[in-house]
Amino acid sequence: MIDTSNLSIAGDGTPFVTSARERKHRVCNCTLNGITDCDCDRYFSQPDCDIGWDSSRDCFYHGYDLYMLVAANSESDLPIFPLLNPASKHDSHGFLETDFWKRISE
Repeated sequence: MIDTSNLSIAGDGTPFVTSARERKHRVCNCTLNGITDCDCDRYFSQPDCDIGWDSSRDCFYHGYDLYMLVAANSESDLPIFPLLNPASKHDSHGFLETDFWKRISE
């Protein structure tokens, strides 16, 4: 499916939205005591998500940044190496973190 003798690789990042807002739940009983605005700890169901900027839509989003290396010369740009980062991490860091070039040179 991928011709390794004539391999062309392309990489790009894209927003991966998981929710409209942070997913957090109270771990206290403040609401039962009538306190609606407390500073108690929260449980985050996706603790590695955060807020990032989507420059193509000019808006903030909550989720991840998906950086993907693909075989650019295959029939359908087959993925080679996907990497999920927190949304606040810029695409340029995704390329450096793939460590792909070190792996294929070994």
